[in-house]
Amino acid sequence: MSKPTCGPLYLAALKRYARTQSEELLFAAGFVYGEAEKIYLGACGAAMFRPSAEMREWLDLIVREAAEHYGLLFRPLNTSRGEELWLLRDQKEDVFFRRLTTEPENTVPWHRIRALLCGIPMTECDDHFHERRGFGERCDGIKA
Repeated sequence: MSKPTCGPLYLAALKRYARTQSEELLFAAGFVYGEAEKIYLGACGAAMFRPSAEMREWLDLIVREAAEHYGLLFRPLNTSRGEELWLLRDQKEDVFFRRLTTEPENTVPWHRIRALLCGIPMTECDDHFHERRGFGERCDGIKA
């Protein structure tokens, strides 16, 4: 399938945010669109973002716009740690995503499906990483 090259697509997307006064918004937009670019080009099947409550509304808008811009699927997922915003390449990934929603959170199958969607090889999937580092920590906004 013939696709437009990534450079012009990425530039067109980020021009929308280039004049913002918010460094957080510009960084988030660049990060989300960079992940969308990877999915669009086939490097991985999906990407997930879990914004804090304060950042949720505008990150939702950015992720939805990125999905539309690159022709990807947008799926929200409620978890015990807040709502995740997922970008998926196509219906194949959507099948795995729907399976993810049926698995109990933080189980081995749950982590493996997430790894598969995000392009992490099973040999590199650490099913218990969240127990050692990162679980419950904020990665956006002001640290509480």
